[in-house]
Amino acid sequence: DNVDLVTHKISEVRPHSIVLAGNSERPCDVLILAIGFETFNATAGMTIRGRTGRRLADDWAAGPEADRGVAVSGYPNLFFLMGPNSGLGHNSIVFMIEAQVRYIRQCLSWLERGRLDAVEVRPEVQRAWNEQLAKRFRRTVWQDKPGGSPWQLPCRSWYVNPDGRNTTLWPGLSAAYWLAMRRPRLADYLPAAAPADTGSPDRPDSAQSRCREAAAAASRGRRRWTAKVSAALGRRVKTRRNRLSSRCRIAAS
Repeated sequence: DNVDLVTHKISEVRPHSIVLAGNSERPCDVLILAIGFETFNATAGMTIRGRTGRRLADDWAAGPEADRGVAVSGYPNLFFLMGPNSGLGHNSIVFMIEAQVRYIRQCLSWLERGRLDAVEVRPEVQRAWNEQLAKRFRRTVWQDKPGGSPWQLPCRSWYVNPDGRNTTLWPGLSAAYWLAMRRPRLADYLPAAAPADTGSPDRPDSAQSRCREAAAAASRGRRRWTAKVSAALGRRVKTRRNRLSSRCRIAAS
């Protein structure tokens, strides 16, 4: 008796009431905005541009796509948390976010150490990752199988977009995602830009030069450490040999 279903559009929101179309005013204490189930869409309400001015909204017109749910080809130094295909329907999303944060921090360390000028995933790596996801979804209940299946009902949930693609969920175990996110591969990302031609061909690129110098210093350090360990072991072996010889002479006498 104390509930009314009103379907008129809201034309104005006031401090303690709402005004409906036709200037009908209704008092309210709480206003809840329920937009329904909308899957991941980072382009809603903002414009994200990548290389050559490309827009993420255009690249994701048919559905969002990323590598491991965190990096997008063509958008250097752009990372997502809870990105495409990293949501869960069976476990804690915090576990996934922690794996993503650790992965992204390792990627950013390449910039700090000068190994890369920008962190941008290769397009072929991103494509291969998503092709693998599509194959895995065919064996799950999260997506309808092509041609139907006698044991699997069609998946018509909000996880699947109008084209039949599931760009929201991770199709496997959360532990499998954690394993895939343990350590990023430098080879999966575009290399640092080649040094500009300044008329001095012998002048190395600063980032590559720092990497080579660091590697050489580490190699020298390892050689010094190995030499010290070898010398210490040699001294210990010589000392023990001398002690053993002394004991043998004492026993013989």
